[in-house]
Amino acid sequence: MASVKLFAYAAAVVGALLLSASPAFADNIAIFGLTTDYPTPWSGLVNGTTTGTITIDTTTGTVDDINLAFAGDPGGAEEIGTAWDVFGTPPNAFVEIEESWSYSDAFYGVDIVLPVDTLVGYAGGSICTKAQPCWDGAYSGFQYGDSQLFSFASGDLDDAPEPSSLILFGTGALGLVGFFRRRQLQRAA
Repeated sequence: MASVKLFAYAAAVVGALLLSASPAFADNIAIFGLTTDYPTPWSGLVNGTTTGTITIDTTTGTVDDINLAFAGDPGGAEEIGTAWDVFGTPPNAFVEIEESWSYSDAFYGVDIVLPVDTLVGYAGGSICTKAQPCWDGAYSGFQYGDSQLFSFASGDLDDAPEPSSLILFGTGALGLVGFFRRRQLQRAA
């Protein structure tokens, strides 16, 4: 019973150390899911969604990769490009991340606007919407063709742990289990 308590204590200490580690020295993959309120041009439906991943190097404050998708994709949409930039000067600044596609001579674009002036140390959070805009009235949304930008109703960029961190944590946990199991068997013998 004492070994179970010791294992629980060790696991709690390891978990606390992992949770308190600063993410500023590693690339973070921010994964987000958005609930949007825009009509899709090919179906007239509302409440489309945009999902995907954005890879942000929080040490340098740069966007390394953008991989978004939108609900109701007509199929065969080809990516035109991705971009990101900081607009304004602190404290009146925001970061905009965008990806665009074309399909049958139509243009589709997703703009994610963040209420921060730098991505250095960024740990995720809410995006700017028309109801809660960033500085200068900027907001996130979906656009197609020459139409206006349809604001997302809400959305978050949520930080996800790197796969290598999860593997390291899992290996450490298995090592602790093996250590305490071996110790328990030695005491029983």
